[in-house]
Amino acid sequence: MRSDHRRSGININPCAGQIVLDRSFRAQCASNACGVYGKCWMCPPDVGEIEPLMAEIRKYKQTLWYQSIAQLEDSFDVEGMFDADHVPAHPVVVPGCTYCHPQVASVGKRERELKEAGVEYKVGKFPFQAIGRAVAGGDTEGFVKLLFGKENGELLGAHIMGDTATEMITQPELAMNSELTEEDMKAMIYAHPTLSEAIHEAVLAADGRAIHA
Repeated sequence: MRSDHRRSGININPCAGQIVLDRSFRAQCASNACGVYGKCWMCPPDVGEIEPLMAEIRKYKQTLWYQSIAQLEDSFDVEGMFDADHVPAHPVVVPGCTYCHPQVASVGKRERELKEAGVEYKVGKFPFQAIGRAVAGGDTEGFVKLLFGKENGELLGAHIMGDTATEMITQPELAMNSELTEEDMKAMIYAHPTLSEAIHEAVLAADGRAIHA
């Protein structure tokens, strides 16, 4: 590919020696019509701020690449290849996980960022030591902390430290991607006894209504 890229018009990153892709994973070409696709393992354009979360981004980008290249419609056309307007979604809300003990996971904004931006918010925080499943499992270290917009109740950030924090962070991530509010999360039914009940308690704690506080 390197020996023929000039003839084909494909743009190559001179530093990394890699094909330059657009947001639809199409190779950027001088003619803009070379029909070459690439597999992007690194961050897409305009999302450099999430470069530290490489494991999450790599898996997400791999999924998008397969969707763009091999998502078949009823007519067995490949949508990503032949529809010039088809642009796959790119990550905005990305979880960050630290695999230590206890585990640490977060998604969205931190309190410091909200304060610096002048955003009014409220905090719901609940410890695992008050969760029956954690007590039964003998691992009560940690907590769930949720940050909600003060006016509209939107979930702005979530931070979990505990035995299964990296597993639990997906729920608040889904809530953020789905634009769920504090009231939406209060209305959910949480299985009992589970560690995820700490999320429900943290939601309630934001208004001083935690059940097991």
